[in-house]
Amino acid sequence: MKIRFGPFMLDLDTRQLTQGDRDIHLAPKAFDLLATLVLDRPKVLSKAVLLRRLWPETFVEEANLSNLVAEIREALGDSARAPLYVRTAHTLGYAFCGDATTLTGAGEAPLDRPWCWLE
Repeated sequence: MKIRFGPFMLDLDTRQLTQGDRDIHLAPKAFDLLATLVLDRPKVLSKAVLLRRLWPETFVEEANLSNLVAEIREALGDSARAPLYVRTAHTLGYAFCGDATTLTGAGEAPLDRPWCWLE
């Protein structure tokens, strides 16, 4: 499955994030987090849910999640103060808030609107 948002393409099958012809490197867990947020858009996922999904049956500090979000934002040129893609729901968790289009063999299924305005 491929998902287009802004100038980016997220390919879940090949685990690649690209911008045009340029590959954008993300650590494996950062890729997993971005994929999780994009697939569950526009829903806010709590930090507890994200920690369980990314590190099942393993205890990790919440700071690991914050570090992954920072890595994703840097890779996408996103900002915590004026997010285009990853929105922080303070004290709760994170959500993907950009326009996204899921590409399928049958065509495209666009998301109706961006969700950054929910801040």
